[in-house]
Amino acid sequence: MSQNFAGKVIFMQIGEGVIGEGYHLAHVITVCGYREGPVGAAWVAALGSPMQDHVPSVATLQPNLPVKPMTLFITKSTVKNARHRHLTWGPVQLGVACGVADALEEKLFSRADVDRMLILAYVWVDPAAVLSSILFENNRRATLAALNNGVEGYPAVDDILVARNDPRNANYQAQSNLDKERGSVFNRVHPI
Repeated sequence: MSQNFAGKVIFMQIGEGVIGEGYHLAHVITVCGYREGPVGAAWVAALGSPMQDHVPSVATLQPNLPVKPMTLFITKSTVKNARHRHLTWGPVQLGVACGVADALEEKLFSRADVDRMLILAYVWVDPAAVLSSILFENNRRATLAALNNGVEGYPAVDDILVARNDPRNANYQAQSNLDKERGSVFNRVHPI
C-alpha cells in the first residue's frame, strides 16, 4: 500500500502468518516499508532499544549474510532458558530469514526496491517447544504467509465481518452464535 503524504510516498504493509499448532506454532507479524518512512524510523528505534531477553537482531541466512530486504528479528516471547534461547536464535531466526528470501524469490518485492525497504518481524517462540526442524519450517512458512498477506491487504473487510460470528485462536474459541445469545439476554422484558 502506498499513499502520498506531504509530497512523499509512504509505503507500509502489515501482515500476519500463523502456521502449525501447539508448542511449535509459528506466529509471525511483519511490517514492511521504505527506509525513509515510518518503518525505517521504527526499525532503527527497535534496534536501538533492546530489553532483557528481547534483543532485536538482523535476520541472517548465513554468518555475515543478512537477508534482503533487511529484516529485524524481534521476539515477542521472553527467553526462558538456554534451550529456548537456542531455538529462538537458531531455527526460528533462520526460518524467518528464509521466509523473507522465499518472498523475494516469489517476487513479492521488486529487486530494484530491496535496498530501500526494511522489514520488522515480530515472532513468538513457545518456551515449551523442542523440535528445531518443525520450528524452522513453521516460521519459514509463517513469515512468507505474513509478507504475502501484507502485499495482498489480507484480510478483506468481508472476511472480518464473517469471522466475528465465530471468533477463535490457538488458545480459545468463543461461543458461536453470540449475536443470538446476546439477543436472548438483552431483549428480555424485566418486570419493574
